Amino acid sequence: MITDYRSRFTVYGLRITLFALPLLLLLETLTIHPHYLSFFNLAAGGPANGPRLLSDSNVDWGQDLRRLQLWMTENEVDSVKLGWFGTAVPAYYGLQYEPMPGFPRPEFYSLWTSPPFDPAQPEPGLYAISASSLWESHWEYRHVYPWFRAREADDQVGYSIWIYEIRD
Repeated sequence: MITDYRSRFTVYGLRITLFALPLLLLLETLTIHPHYLSFFNLAAGGPANGPRLLSDSNVDWGQDLRRLQLWMTENEVDSVKLGWFGTAVPAYYGLQYEPMPGFPRPEFYSLWTSPPFDPAQPEPGLYAISASSLWESHWEYRHVYPWFRAREADDQVGYSIWIYEIRD
C-alpha cells in the first residue's frame, strides 16, 4: 500500500514537472520580449545579470541605440556621454553625444588609450555606457570604467545600455 502511494506520487510529480518546466521556460522567455538577445534564465540571475557572466556580442550588439534615442526624448535629454559598442552610426538615430571609449567605431575605439575623462573620478554629466564597453570585454586590463561598474546605474535602456548621472 505504501509503495502504491509512492509510485502514484512519483508519476504525478513527473507529469507536473514535465508540464511545468516547459511552461515556466516559455513564460520566462516571453517576459523579455523584444530583448531576446539579452535572455538569461533566472538560474543565471536573469537578463539584468547576464553581462556580469558573459559580455561582448553575447549580450550587446548595439541593439538598444534606438531605445536610447527614445529614452533621451522621453527624459528631455539633449546629449549624453556615450560609451557604445556597435557598428551603426549613433547620429543616424538623431543622438547628440560625446564619444567615450567603445568598440569598434573609430571615434569610440581610439579613446581607450586616453579616455576623455578621469576614470577614477568622472566629471558631472549623463553617461550612457553599453554592456561591452562597461565590462571592457575587449581588454585584459579593465581600467576605464571601474568607477561605473562599482555603482548602481541610475537607469537602464533595454538590457545593454546603462545610464549614470553624475552630479556636482
